[in-house]
Amino acid sequence: ESVKLESVQTASGAGGWNMAGQFSGTYPMIRFNAANVGKYSSIGNNNDGGFHFLTNGTSGTVGTTAMAISAAGNVGIGTTTPWAQLSVNPNGISGPAFVIGSSTATNFIVTNGGEVGVGTSNPGNQLVVYGNNSGSDTSGITEKIEQAGSGDAVLTWLLTGTRRWTAGIDNSDSDKFKIANTNTSGTFDDSTNF
Repeated sequence: ESVKLESVQTASGAGGWNMAGQFSGTYPMIRFNAANVGKYSSIGNNNDGGFHFLTNGTSGTVGTTAMAISAAGNVGIGTTTPWAQLSVNPNGISGPAFVIGSSTATNFIVTNGGEVGVGTSNPGNQLVVYGNNSGSDTSGITEKIEQAGSGDAVLTWLLTGTRRWTAGIDNSDSDKFKIANTNTSGTFDDSTNF
């Protein structure tokens, strides 16, 4: 039979455990009650083999699922149906979806609008790489495109269905650096001749 195990914490610090039936017709859970503020947090099975972590509940509500683990082992933050090993759904939040670092020293960020920033907490485009140092080409801001095989190391800009430009090293032509589109091209050789 489904049960609810509830820890009650009073304002004075005294507490205890209560065990009762399934809470309000929901899945079996353990509820933690901060009685002095009337707020509940809960963990429980969601009746399909998964597990939910709920916050901001009240005496009559289970609260909102903050994190869910599906029966397949997928983890969801902001979603109860994670479709990848880690799914983050930032709908309804004001802050970023994912951050490494802090608000004053951000190393990597994904905003809730899908913008990605490296070295910045406020990327204004789909991808922003920011640095503020005096480093050289090996210790400053560096983005590397490396080819370990026989192909070319190139960067491509594309206007869908209209025009494509590429810039990079042509492995099949003495490792020359080339800038090209579908109609014209330019080449730098080892002597920086163009």
